[in-house]
Amino acid sequence: MCTTKVIIRTINELRQRLESEAAQKNILIAGICGLAGAGKTTLCRQLTAILGFNIVHLSCDRFSSQSHAERQASIDRAYASGITEHIAFTENPQNWYAYDDIITAIRALRANRHYSYNRAWNRKTGNLDGHYNITLPENAPSIVLCDGIYLLHEPVSTALDLTILVDAPVEVTVQRGHKRSNGNTDHFMSMERLRQIYTMPYFKALSGQADILFQPEPAPSDCA
Repeated sequence: MCTTKVIIRTINELRQRLESEAAQKNILIAGICGLAGAGKTTLCRQLTAILGFNIVHLSCDRFSSQSHAERQASIDRAYASGITEHIAFTENPQNWYAYDDIITAIRALRANRHYSYNRAWNRKTGNLDGHYNITLPENAPSIVLCDGIYLLHEPVSTALDLTILVDAPVEVTVQRGHKRSNGNTDHFMSMERLRQIYTMPYFKALSGQADILFQPEPAPSDCA
């Protein structure tokens, strides 16, 4: 990945940077992005536990452009059409997110300290029938950790105050992806193909847009 403006290697140094940024704002919106399995959500949990501000975790995985069934049907139609551009657009995971809704959520949290979303992705069913409510404390400085893979491109990047790219080694993310597949080799191989074709080029092109490159120490289990 490309060199970004600031490289941070420890959670404590990252905490200090976020607290310094937040002290200058009433509400700080920080994007935590990176490959699937890089440790974005784990980082959000760690920061929530140690930061001296009110923290809200905004999960971008809840903002999907289609249900699982709708997306698969779109991909099937694209392959049936044989149109290369159509296939590339529908199967590219970057295009699976409802970015306009993510931006709306960020703007609502800034303006009103609350956002309610009634078509959130339901992790159990794969449908867009979930209810997602995010609220910040009244009259208190707060940090919103916006957690998502693809946050480096406009216009979503410009809605953020700060972008943090979690730069875990690719081999570690692959290992974690394999564990998450729970033995479903076909699913793992399918997602790994999409990562190689679409996600790796995304970060190769845009990683330099991040404000901070966070390079965490590998967890002991990742080194086994």
